[in-house]
Amino acid sequence: MSFTDRVRRPKQFDTLMQRLGGQSDKAEKAFDSLKSVLMFSASLAVAKGLEQKPFEQSAEKISLSVFSGPFDRAFIAALALSRTKDVSILHPERVTDQIQIFEEMAAAGLEWIDKEIESYAGEDEVYFRQLVATIGYKEQDIIDNYL
Repeated sequence: MSFTDRVRRPKQFDTLMQRLGGQSDKAEKAFDSLKSVLMFSASLAVAKGLEQKPFEQSAEKISLSVFSGPFDRAFIAALALSRTKDVSILHPERVTDQIQIFEEMAAAGLEWIDKEIESYAGEDEVYFRQLVATIGYKEQDIIDNYL
C-alpha cells in the first residue's frame, strides 16, 4: 500500500461532522475540530465494540499533519494494533494501513452517533454533549482501558 499524508472522512457523515465540529454557523459545537470528531468517533467505536465500517466516498480529506496532538498518532497506531493483533502494523511502512483502520473505525463510530441523534428530538449538539458526558470516555481513557 502506498503512503498517504491525508485522512479520509466518510462523505455520508459529512453533514453530521460539520455540525459537531466543523466550520458551521453554530456558536457551540461539541468539538473544536473535525479531527476531534474523528478521534472521538474512533474511540467510541472501540468502546462500543463496533466493527470497522469501510467506505468509498470521502469528503474533503484532513492532512495527517493535523493529527499532531500528544496522543493522536499513538492512538491511531494502537488502534490498528488492537484490530489486527499483528505487531508488523506498527512498522513505518504500514502507516497507510493504520490510517485506513482508523478511518473505518471512525466511520463506525459516526454511524452509531448518527443513529443515536436520529432518535433524539432535541438539538444535536445538546444531545451529543449529554452523550459524551454519559459515556464518560476521553481519548486517554480509551488508550488506557481498551487498547
